[in-house]
Amino acid sequence: MSSQQGEIINLHFGQAGTKMGQTIWEMLSNEHKSIIEDDEYHTNGFFQLTTNNSVIARALFCDLEAEPIEEIRSGSTRNLFERENLLNGFSDTSKNFAASYYRLCYDICDRVEWRLRKMLELCDKPQAIIIYRSQCGGTGSGICCATFDYLSELSKIPKIDFPIYPSAVFRSSEVEPYNTVLSEHFS
Repeated sequence: MSSQQGEIINLHFGQAGTKMGQTIWEMLSNEHKSIIEDDEYHTNGFFQLTTNNSVIARALFCDLEAEPIEEIRSGSTRNLFERENLLNGFSDTSKNFAASYYRLCYDICDRVEWRLRKMLELCDKPQAIIIYRSQCGGTGSGICCATFDYLSELSKIPKIDFPIYPSAVFRSSEVEPYNTVLSEHFS
């Protein structure tokens, strides 16, 4: 079914992006409940109709730790997402940009790019890619920056980045400022 408006793909990286995504998609699903529950599907930029006539979010979640992704797989919004778009690795970046960007990104970035390509193939006219992440963590900064290399090939699709910057008052890790500077440089 052809949509009247462009489609919006949402990418959620790291624990911060995943947590933002859970909240955002709960709100969007409540706001668009008539679309999700309606027998007759009305096109929408945030949701897509699957082959078995269920409505799912145009979203991809990625974290190198399994726990945040497992929360989505078992949470209240689990039926809103395609299982293949919930990607996790099996190692922790220890909140380190370099570990995720240089060492851990190869396997997961290939999976992110493949799933993103599949999502784009299902779009009639992609309107934007929205990215949710933390600049100061490991996955949100490192893996996301590695993915930006692929996103730069998609020059005709606007990218909107919603990063979380570190607090000047509260720090959970001493490397947050370094991660932020490196993330800004490689973005």
